[in-house]
Amino acid sequence: MHNSLRQRLHIKRLWLGHAWTFNWAHKPLCARFREDVVRIGRAYVCRSCLLVYSGLITGIVLFLAIGAQLSFPAVCMGVTLTALTVVLSAPVWYKKWPRCVRDILRFASGLSISFCLSLLFTGHVAIGIIGAALMLAFWKVYFHLRGGRKRQACDGCEQLDTGRICAGFAYQAEHIRRYEQAATDYLLAEGGISLPAGKLTDKG
Repeated sequence: MHNSLRQRLHIKRLWLGHAWTFNWAHKPLCARFREDVVRIGRAYVCRSCLLVYSGLITGIVLFLAIGAQLSFPAVCMGVTLTALTVVLSAPVWYKKWPRCVRDILRFASGLSISFCLSLLFTGHVAIGIIGAALMLAFWKVYFHLRGGRKRQACDGCEQLDTGRICAGFAYQAEHIRRYEQAATDYLLAEGGISLPAGKLTDKG
C-alpha cells in the first residue's frame, strides 16, 4: 500500500513536471484562442480563470482590510454586483461581449464569490447562503449550456479534418509523449501499476 501510494505520487509529479506549462490553459494554444490564454513566463494560463481568482483574492484582501463588519450600503452594493454579474454572464450573450467586458465580468465573478463568503462571517448568513446557492446554480446551468458552444469552437478550422494533431494541441501532445515515456520507464523499473492517461481540458 505504501509503495503504491509512493508510485502514484511520483507519477503525479512526473505529470505536473511535464504538463505545468499548459495544464491550466484550458484552451488550445493556437491563434484562434490566443486572446483566451495568457502567458506568464513559460506557463499558459486560462485568462478567464486568472481573472476569477484575481477577483477572489482581491475581494478577500479588501474584506480583511475593512474589518469584520459590512455596512448595509456595502451589502446592497455587493448584492447588486453579484446580480449584474450573473445576468450579464449568461451564455446566450456572454460571448458577444468584447473581450474587455468579459474580463470585467470574470473579475467581478471572483469578487462576488468573495462577497458571498464575507457575508457568512459578518452576520449576514442567510443572504450569503442564498447568494452562494444562486451562483452555484448559475454556474451549473452555464457550464451545461456552454458544452454545445465548446463543441463548435473549432468549426471552420482548416486543420480540423487533416487527421493530424492541430497547432492548438501540438505543444501539449509533445509534452504528454515525454511524460508517457518517463512514466513508462519508471513503472517498468518499479514493476508496474496502471498509468493514468493525460488529459487535455477546456474549463475556462
